[in-house]
Amino acid sequence: MLPYQTPYTPQPRAVDRLDELIVRIATSIAALFCVTLLLSWVFTQDSSLLVRAVNPAVVAAVGAVMLVRGEPRAIVQLIVGAATFVIHVGFIDVTARSGGLFGLLSMGIVGALLVERRRVAYLAGTGVALAAVAYWWNVGDSAPATRASEAVSPALAYLLTATLVICLRVGLERESAAHRDAAAALSASEDRFRRAFEVAAAGVALVSIPDGRFLQVNQAGCDLLGYTETELLGMNVQDVTHPDDREESLKRFRMVALGEHASSRITVRYVRSDGTTARALISAALVKDSDGRPSHMVAHAVDTTELHATQQRLTDLVNSKDQLISSVSHEIRTPLTAVLGYAELLRERWAGPPTAEQVEMIDDIVAQATALANIVDDLLVAARAETGQLHVSREAVDLRAEVAAVVENLGRQSHTAHIRLCGSGVYALGDPARVRQILRNVISNALRYGGDAVQVVLSVHSDQCCVVVADNGTGIPEDQRELVFAAYERADPAKGLTPAIGLGLTVARALARLMDGDLVYKYENGQSLFDLSLPLAPGADIGMEHAAPGSVPGSREAPA
Repeated sequence: MLPYQTPYTPQPRAVDRLDELIVRIATSIAALFCVTLLLSWVFTQDSSLLVRAVNPAVVAAVGAVMLVRGEPRAIVQLIVGAATFVIHVGFIDVTARSGGLFGLLSMGIVGALLVERRRVAYLAGTGVALAAVAYWWNVGDSAPATRASEAVSPALAYLLTATLVICLRVGLERESAAHRDAAAALSASEDRFRRAFEVAAAGVALVSIPDGRFLQVNQAGCDLLGYTETELLGMNVQDVTHPDDREESLKRFRMVALGEHASSRITVRYVRSDGTTARALISAALVKDSDGRPSHMVAHAVDTTELHATQQRLTDLVNSKDQLISSVSHEIRTPLTAVLGYAELLRERWAGPPTAEQVEMIDDIVAQATALANIVDDLLVAARAETGQLHVSREAVDLRAEVAAVVENLGRQSHTAHIRLCGSGVYALGDPARVRQILRNVISNALRYGGDAVQVVLSVHSDQCCVVVADNGTGIPEDQRELVFAAYERADPAKGLTPAIGLGLTVARALARLMDGDLVYKYENGQSLFDLSLPLAPGADIGMEHAAPGSVPGSREAPA
């Protein structure tokens, strides 16, 4: 509801007010006329004045009774007045019959205006009564045919005039009813709006144009700003807007006020009455009047202070987590590098031939340290990827050489599977270290979770290099195939291999896409296929055999 509007209160009907007004006026006039006649009788002692006072006295008495009871009915007063008037003129003041007929005609027409039900019966009865009275008053004064004509003429004139009056009243009643219905509907609509305005959980304010003063603010808006509605009605929007946001807020306000935009949505900081800062998402729209001119603006404010604080805490937690992973990874990598270096030196420079047990122990140290180093690499890549700090170089990479290196390294950790390498040299455009990390993660994933036979097939398609890692495992259910690329998702590993932390495929896909490639999973012909695509290095001498998993002529087998 707009501030200048008031709730609709049903008003008495115009006809009801007219009914009461007529009774009051008629009662007052009749009482005054009666008192005048009585005073004249006192001074003149003319007994005829007392007789004449009977008719107004009856009319005044009937009106007074109805007014006291609170049920004024002008039609009743008219009927009583007409009856006493007919008797008086018919038996006492016979010389006033010509004027009396006009008086009765006027009374009947006024009654037609006031009657509410059975209008046809009223017209018929009153017309017949008027004709009968006119005929009675003319008895003995003229011939029967003349008396009948003089009786019918006023009755017909009355019926015509009274019918017209009734038609006018019916039209008036219909217009009044339509007006009442429209007013009631408007009142109900305004009442619904007022209730919705008052109880809305979000802040709602009506703002004037062009000065931005508050016209009305609901309770939620007052709670958001920390002011009472009375205080806010003496302020404008800029008074409560944070100084750093006033320029942008005013710019958006003007754009909507001038009709450049139908609405506006902006997050703004507000200064509460206690000096604290609140944040709110403001949706503002222009309201126009019936002539299409700007009337005012309605603004909805949703308090986002807690949401912003929660988001900031979440961001801080993520940054803290990433910093922790990065810091711990670097701290682990330093001693781990030393362990790997000394293990390699120990294996190469052993004084005298080492025993089989010593060789096995050194190999285990190297393998476990390498595996731990790989985990550290994945953690670093994941942390940098989330913060947008991961970068790659671009150079030609021999995919077959990288696959062979990865297979050789993984062969130290598994004795249960063989890896077949199919295809000759393929040169991709990418970062050698990151390509090696992708291949290591995908192939080790096949060893952990796939079947007992793994193939790596190199091929070229158009301007893309493809590396397909296939295994004969049971495969991944269709509804979980994208889930394997989610962080920290993992299945049960193959026998003899320790479970991974669930970052390998996540990191592999992220690195592939960072180098303008991709990594996808498919299950075809009883095989799980991880298909890695990378851009083909420009000017690379491919010279390879295009092959597919399963039947590769001239393929070589690399033991794992």
